[in-house]
Amino acid sequence: MTPEPSDFADLIKRFQEGCPSAQGELFNRYGEAVRRVVRRKLRRAARRHLESVDVAQSVWKSFFLGDVKGYRFPTPEALVNFLVTVALHKAVDALRRQFNQARDVRRERSLDEPPASGDGNPLVKNLAATTHTPSQYVMATERWLMLTRNLSSQHVRILELLYAGYTQADVAREVGCDPETIRRLRDRLSQTVFPS
Repeated sequence: MTPEPSDFADLIKRFQEGCPSAQGELFNRYGEAVRRVVRRKLRRAARRHLESVDVAQSVWKSFFLGDVKGYRFPTPEALVNFLVTVALHKAVDALRRQFNQARDVRRERSLDEPPASGDGNPLVKNLAATTHTPSQYVMATERWLMLTRNLSSQHVRILELLYAGYTQADVAREVGCDPETIRRLRDRLSQTVFPS
């Protein structure tokens, strides 16, 4: 039972003027036809990933919320063809997003997961931890003790302030020494830690 052309034209006109009951009437009349055509046109492989009902609902949502005042639909077939074209574009976009997400998930790897044997990925091997490991703390403590073992308490205090981020001028004021003393201390320790 195809509606009379004047009845369809009146329905489209009411819809384009914003009549909510016209939306419902359009959906009731043509919703199933759009869903059937979408289902028939979606390839079998695509139907495994997309529900034709979901695609059709997405199309109707876009149609009802979009600006359709500029479109002309002289016949119900023209409306259905328009909606099916929109549906196929939406289906392609949805499949593309879905496959891109699946591909991204396959590439992801937990940072807690040990690398696979023979995994030569330098990023995994050299990835910085958010905190130091216990062995790093022990090594740093041993190095600090070796470095400060033969220093005076004033020199140790100078190193602590420098490590805390104070400038040499600030340290000199804090400790009450000459900035040149601080520079010489740093040079001497640099030679000890990094011999040339």
